[in-house]
Amino acid sequence: MSRIDELIAEHCPNGVEFKPLGECISKNLGGGTPSRSVASYWDGDIPWASVGDLSIPGNFIRTTRSLITKDGLKNSPSNVIRAGDVIVAVKISPGKMKIAATDIAINQDLRGLTLHDFIDSSFLVYYFQTFSIIGNGTIVKGITTDTLERVKVPVPPLEVQREIVKVLDTFTELEAELEAELEAELEAELEARRRQYKYYRDALFSFDERMSGASKQASKQASKQASKQASKQASKQASKQASKQASKQ
Repeated sequence: MSRIDELIAEHCPNGVEFKPLGECISKNLGGGTPSRSVASYWDGDIPWASVGDLSIPGNFIRTTRSLITKDGLKNSPSNVIRAGDVIVAVKISPGKMKIAATDIAINQDLRGLTLHDFIDSSFLVYYFQTFSIIGNGTIVKGITTDTLERVKVPVPPLEVQREIVKVLDTFTELEAELEAELEAELEAELEARRRQYKYYRDALFSFDERMSGASKQASKQASKQASKQASKQASKQASKQASKQASKQ
């Protein structure tokens, strides 16, 4: 039994509670865009984020492609999201989420969430990586604030959340190191590692409130079998890729 399993058994003997995201936040702020026709609103010292700024590795957003001035902030619907709060897209890539590493203003396609102290921001960001939110719209896909706040979120005790974050942070660091080392030479191996990471991350969030002992056993066996199969396929693919490269050389 892993440390996480032990903590869940100790603190959540009847299963992990799920709450709507709206019950996990104390503040939900929207944003806006300063007028592009007013030069004095732009190129200031306030980071201003759009959805594209969330397409970065890692769970934190530290810099943005655009900066605005205090006048730009004052004369627009934009709001500053404080460091430590969560920024989530509601349009274009709904559900994409990062933690603000510094104070950052946001545009109208994003929301800034202040979390209650019973949920860890990194835990929430990792959880949102385990599923996709399908937006509505023919041109720009998006979701409403109400839809966002209805998303169900697992809320185990903070000790469990932080243990999960610790494990996933380690996996994320290892994946980054592996990518830097192997680059394009062993793309098949990289892809296999990504699949293993995704499988393990999703498994950590597979909370079941009332899973019977028999169901747990069956689930474990199925998971082992799936993992074994994925590992075999990854090894074959990596071997095939390495063989091709050797032949070329």
